[in-house]
Amino acid sequence: MHDIPEAEARALLANVLFAHDCPDWSVWKVQPGTSQIDMGLVDAAGIGARMQVSLKFHRGPKTNLTHYLFTVYRQEPQGLQRVYQLEVRQWPKPVKSEHMRPHEHWGDKRIQGEQSWASWSYEQVLAYFCEQTRIKFEPVPGHPEAFSLK
Repeated sequence: MHDIPEAEARALLANVLFAHDCPDWSVWKVQPGTSQIDMGLVDAAGIGARMQVSLKFHRGPKTNLTHYLFTVYRQEPQGLQRVYQLEVRQWPKPVKSEHMRPHEHWGDKRIQGEQSWASWSYEQVLAYFCEQTRIKFEPVPGHPEAFSLK
């Protein structure tokens, strides 16, 4: 995966983008305990933005690790380029590794997150992601572990 420069990433997310008809979470068969949503984004006029959002949620049944990996990619002929990524891992015990602590990426720039992020709820993680990226989900995806009747 190729990262774009930070300034370009911020420019791409300067305007509101929409994730219309947001699908339900689907089980990611590659890793048990993982659910994901992948979908394209459009601008205010409804025109495809050549960008997509990927939300991944994992809860390890044995480790009790919760992992949120929310990413925006730009679609290019050569593949996806990471524009923004929010990664929050929540461990039962404090983590010493800087890389395993919550952080975000704006293109090629990695920014260490606050330690308080490690105790955020799903709703707080999603709200921060939406605030940073200016993405409006319609409908807003509920918690991946929530059961709801259709």
